[in-house]
Amino acid sequence: MNESVGQEDQIEIRIPSRTGYEKVAMAAAEVIAKEMGMPLARREDLSTALSEATLNAMEHGNQMNKQQQVVVTFNLSTDKLLVVVSDQGKGFHPPEGVPNLEEKIEGNFSTWGWGWFLMEQLVDQVEVVPSASGGTSVRLVVMLEGKVTHTNG
Repeated sequence: MNESVGQEDQIEIRIPSRTGYEKVAMAAAEVIAKEMGMPLARREDLSTALSEATLNAMEHGNQMNKQQQVVVTFNLSTDKLLVVVSDQGKGFHPPEGVPNLEEKIEGNFSTWGWGWFLMEQLVDQVEVVPSASGGTSVRLVVMLEGKVTHTNG
């Protein structure tokens, strides 16, 4: 890890529930993860999972209400990055089971659940934490050395 990253560093950003602003969270994640020394493939996985979590917070949590914000908090440590994406909505429960690709191709299966499945494949841990005051937080954990879903080359 780069010496400039402390063991207990925390960075928080707030973005409106408007499609396109998820790219702000993705850009921040890229800079933070690179500073931590995370390999490119892990940074790409994190970026994709974070985009999905942020869009879910906007759409399902905040119902695209531009007055409600999505809060993205990055907690940096020596061996992992914890990213918490929180909405101000009424919350949601993640889908259970594995989506059926054949059913989806035939048009018999909704797209609900595919984003969650994708996040689970790209990061080391995904967890939903409902807030007592309303809203939901999705916790994404990415180990500095961990699974890689793809390679370049």
